[in-house]
Formats: sequence, C-alpha cells, structure tokens
Amino acid sequence: MTTGSIGTEGANESPGQRDPVAAAIRIARSEMNVNQAEFAAMIGVKQPTVAQLENGRRKPSLALAYRLAQVSGQALEVFVEEHYDQQIG
Repeated sequence: MTTGSIGTEGANESPGQRDPVAAAIRIARSEMNVNQAEFAAMIGVKQPTVAQLENGRRKPSLALAYRLAQVSGQALEVFVEEHYDQQIG
C-alpha cells in the first residue's frame, strides 16, 4: 500500500463508473456508435437525461428501461437496478 492512499479508493471515479445500470447504458450507446443526443432521440428523452443516466445520477424508470432494451437489443434486466441487487443479496 502506498502512503496517502488511505480512504481514496475510488476517489477519482464518478458514481456511474461503479453503477452497473449506468455502465450498461454507456456500453449500449457506445456499441451502437451514436452520441448522447442521437441516443436520447432514439429512446425519447433529451440529451441531459442520457448524461445523467450514464453518470449514475439518475435511474431509468421501468418504462425507460423497456425503451433502452428495445433500442439496444439488450435484455430488460440489464437496465433494471433491482436485477443487480438480487444478484448481490
């Protein structure tokens, strides 16, 4: 362990980097090779909403998770936080 690293684990990470739903949204958009504005139009929201979803500051509603699944071709569970909670607990 290096000196000065106590309590700094993850200090440079945004909340979305540890959030599996946020990561899934980022990855889905990236794999589709579209920017946030284009992705937002595809799922029926505005670009700031996509940014909030991707950085973990906002969780998708069930309806939005469904649209994310439809647009990305992923399973609905990928975009539902409770799915990950059940895997841990």
